[in-house]
Amino acid sequence: LILGYTDMLKHILVEVNEFAATGSKVIIAAEEEIDKAALLDKEELKNIEIDIRQCEIYKRSVLEELVADAPSSIVLMADPEFEKEDADARTLMLQLQLTDIKEEIGADIPLIIEMNSTRNQHLSQMMRATDFVVSSSIIAKMMVQIAEHRHKKAILNDLISEDGSTIYMK
Repeated sequence: LILGYTDMLKHILVEVNEFAATGSKVIIAAEEEIDKAALLDKEELKNIEIDIRQCEIYKRSVLEELVADAPSSIVLMADPEFEKEDADARTLMLQLQLTDIKEEIGADIPLIIEMNSTRNQHLSQMMRATDFVVSSSIIAKMMVQIAEHRHKKAILNDLISEDGSTIYMK
């Protein structure tokens, strides 16, 4: 389940497609209308089926209905239509509601949250409801590492690319 829409969504879907089992379903719920033709490319997205829903994602009843579909994970996208602090506030509000809904139904659904501000990222992690917070500061830190030490580019590429190194917990 993906809540919200950004220009990065197409890239995220391509990455999800690489690791998803054939026939997997991705539900995208957003308040604004999504250009399905620009998002869906049958050649790139062979493993996943996309279900796009235009709805009021900040309403609790809508969230309860979306979570009732038993998603394996939930991704909260920062709303690009708002200033960074306002977008983070809306994302935190969604996180609080989803955490409450998950507790209510006894579901253990991982949350992957996009945050703009490091301060808000820490606040989100303090709620202990987050499995992973995506932040633009991660990318900025990687760029600084590469700028200062060019030889680290190959290492970082290996760590973050789909064909790179992996760690498995047993």
